[in-house]
Amino acid sequence: MNTSKGRALLWLSLALAPGIASFVSSQSAAATPPVNSCARLKNLRVKAVCEHGGQAEVKNAMKAAVDRHNAASRLRLDCKSCHTNTSEFQLNEKGAMLFLQELERFF
Repeated sequence: MNTSKGRALLWLSLALAPGIASFVSSQSAAATPPVNSCARLKNLRVKAVCEHGGQAEVKNAMKAAVDRHNAASRLRLDCKSCHTNTSEFQLNEKGAMLFLQELERFF
């Protein structure tokens, strides 16, 4: 009878292990801040949009601002005009200046 209890415990632990592992990993993932957090943003308007809806909402608002700018100006802007890449959205050397001079009024 001890053998059957041992086997039952073994099967039970094997069945529960994936659930426990995923619970533990999700808890540790929730404790670490996201890589693309809003804290690194300097412009208060952009930061407010980010805090409201995250990176996706900033991306949508920025695209709308670029579209409105391009409709009203002869200077054509796109994401790469201000950002070094479109995955982390780090600003290039002209990014902050272009935003202040060209996009902020449309944002």
